[in-house]
Formats: sequence, structure tokens, C-alpha cells
Amino acid sequence: MSYVFNIGLNRAGTSSLNDALNILGIPSLHHRYKGKRLPEIIRHNKKKGRSLFHGINEYTAFTDFAGWNHYATLDRQYPNSKFIFTYRHLDEWLTSLERHNYKHGGSINVQKWKDRYNRVIPGIMKYFENRDDFLLINIPRSEGWEKLCPFFDKQIPQIHFPHKNKSYE
Repeated sequence: MSYVFNIGLNRAGTSSLNDALNILGIPSLHHRYKGKRLPEIIRHNKKKGRSLFHGINEYTAFTDFAGWNHYATLDRQYPNSKFIFTYRHLDEWLTSLERHNYKHGGSINVQKWKDRYNRVIPGIMKYFENRDDFLLINIPRSEGWEKLCPFFDKQIPQIHFPHKNKSYE
């Protein structure tokens, strides 16, 4: 079985990607499973020496789980998988992240976020260089079906690409 992992940063179209994958018939899970956050499940499975998504059998795609932290492990544990890096330009990402954290009472640390952005993106780009199982997509800048469908060899649906959380842009 082949899996799909969204390894992009949050606030970069992960909810929209999740909906799009489901529309394409790829069962996708976003952020939580049975009330637990996916990063918690991953930590638990790592501690037990299991594959990162052990116990989650009804989904083949996963979005918004800090995948940027786990791509090499996922690549080893789930051979023949596809990886999607959702991103947005730094200033846009920082603005969206700040609004989101402000709205939800989270802490704001712009320098920490810049450092993460500048560390994560080059590492992922180098790791997946020249691979056809990797897709780079900027959903907030209206990239959608025209990039996603060829990646899965699927026809473009006759509906608009989902665009969730517009209020955070």
C-alpha cells in the first residue's frame, strides 16, 4: 500500500490539501485521530518502537502533523509513498501563523518561526531533490488541481479546489 504524507509547515494549505485528497478518493486524515493530535500518536508509536502511524488503518494520507520533522523516517517506514510539501512565502506564512496563534491564545515567537522556516525548507528540498514522489505546492497562492492531479495521475475534478481557513490569510 502506498501512503501520502504532507510534510509542509502548518498554515500553508494543509486543511485544503486534506479536503482535496479526500475529493480525489484518497482517504486523508488531518491533525487528529479519535480525539488525539497526530503528533501525540507519533510520539507514542516512536516510544513503542512502532511505525509512526501504527494503528491508523483506515487512512492512507496524513496532513498537518509536523511531517517536516519526520520525512526521513516516513520514507524508510513507508516505501513507495508520496510526499507533498505545502508552503507559502515567509512573510505570508509568518502573518498567518501570528494571526492563528493570536486567535487561539498561542505564544508568538517570530524569530523561532523564521529559524524553523529557513532550516526546514532547504533540508526537505535537498532530501527530495530529483525525486518524482515529491510535490511542492503553494495552495495559498492558488496552486491546486493543476499540480495535484498529475502527481496522482488523476483527472481534475469538475469542482473548485478547496480553500479552507481563508480568514487566516
